[in-house]
Amino acid sequence: MRPLRTLFRGQRLGQLVPLVSLATLGVIAVLALAGEPPPVATFPEPPRVAPLPAPDLGLGSATLTGVVVDGGGRPLADAGLVVLLERRAAWTWTDAEGRFTLDELPERTVEVAIVARGFEPAQVAAVPGPTPVRLTVSRRIDPAPELPGLAAQGLVGRVTFTPLETPAEGYEVAFLPVLGVERIDAGRPARARVGEDGSYHVPDLAPGEYEVLLLPPESRGGTWPNLLAGADGAAPRHEHPAPGEGPTDSELDPLELDLRSRAGALGGRLSDPRRSGGATWLSGALVRVEPLDAAGRPEPARLLWTVSDAEGAWSVRHLPAGRYRATLAAGDERRERDVIVRERARVDPDL
Repeated sequence: MRPLRTLFRGQRLGQLVPLVSLATLGVIAVLALAGEPPPVATFPEPPRVAPLPAPDLGLGSATLTGVVVDGGGRPLADAGLVVLLERRAAWTWTDAEGRFTLDELPERTVEVAIVARGFEPAQVAAVPGPTPVRLTVSRRIDPAPELPGLAAQGLVGRVTFTPLETPAEGYEVAFLPVLGVERIDAGRPARARVGEDGSYHVPDLAPGEYEVLLLPPESRGGTWPNLLAGADGAAPRHEHPAPGEGPTDSELDPLELDLRSRAGALGGRLSDPRRSGGATWLSGALVRVEPLDAAGRPEPARLLWTVSDAEGAWSVRHLPAGRYRATLAAGDERRERDVIVRERARVDPDL
């Protein structure tokens, strides 16, 4: 017989695995015929521990039923009822007939908090049991006092424009409260379109003090440029109604307030000194106009601009009186001038 190690050397492992499996099955078959169960792997049983105690939810066996009524005995629908217990809160709502049911309450007197619309919150003692209870909520909440309305009165007037403007373009008059809209006596903002004949009408202007604005067509709904402002930039004010004009009544004839535009303009004609002979006008050039603050710095948020036409002409209207910086940009050409705009006049900065 060949030694075992020689057998293993001479046989491949792949040939031995089926032999080992067959031998194992044979052993299991012999044990089965002999009445012996085949050996199987066993697992240890987990250790036994004491069961967790049941949580105490404070649930009782008593039930509270009844109806919630007002001081006149009328049932209150949709009233909320709450009973605060040691470990929980029991709550419910009354139905359309004011009836309610609260389960799982202790067999003792409980305090029931009741919240009903139109009444002050109430707390009533009740005893759960088979007999329905009648809970009364009697203290009503007084309605909030109504503030007297602010009697508004109409305002009409006419705007006198400069020769640089045309009423038919669609200007706007705005009245903005001086004290701010958070105050009840401040008035309410109001705006009105200016007609082609220069007239305007604010149907209902609440009493108060207002800043008055005249806005060009491109700035309707805004606050700048105000064509009524002076050189200091301040808007004129209007007290409505003015002292001595009597009580305000919406049925009275509207009050009158005429306005006068103070707007100026910048404009001119651009030439191209680099050209020799022929047309010397600079067309298609960008002209930018910015107001200057008290320190002489431009305000880019209030930028206005235009483009010169084929004849080099340009114009920027609707400028309140004050200091401005006009800048020309055409290709690599740049020109800049600081200029003062006069009321109701057109100024050429000579760019």
